[in-house]
Amino acid sequence: MAHRPSDNTYYDFMGSEGGSRELDASYPIKVQLTSDDVQPGAKKVYLNDHTSVQANIIDGLIPGFRSILRSEGSLKLLIHDTDTNLEFKDYRFTFKNNGYYLESKKWSRDFVQRRNLKAGDRIGFRYKGAYTQTLQFSVIARGPRH
Repeated sequence: MAHRPSDNTYYDFMGSEGGSRELDASYPIKVQLTSDDVQPGAKKVYLNDHTSVQANIIDGLIPGFRSILRSEGSLKLLIHDTDTNLEFKDYRFTFKNNGYYLESKKWSRDFVQRRNLKAGDRIGFRYKGAYTQTLQFSVIARGPRH
């Protein structure tokens, strides 16, 4: 269940079909979604740009959080959907199989279904401050709809 951080009201937003938003500069970690990312029951999204992840998440972590990520292989994050102003708990930023992932049992419900994400859509992430452990999310551009 999603909640607005200001009033804890449940909000269900399916997103718009088509269209493009030019948010590339403000969301440095960009992901072109694949069919694996949006399949029913998907539990993770692959953050494929290692350079951007390093520069915009890892380098922004305080040393204690970097230590947790190194020792445990993951770090718990809050995801803030900036388009709808909703926050989602129980997400893990992980490093495994030489890649960075954002994982949760709720990925498919919280983002794929709620925002009507499809393969080909482009989403963006940015890390918000060293102490907040918040990753901001936005839909940057919609792929072609068939």
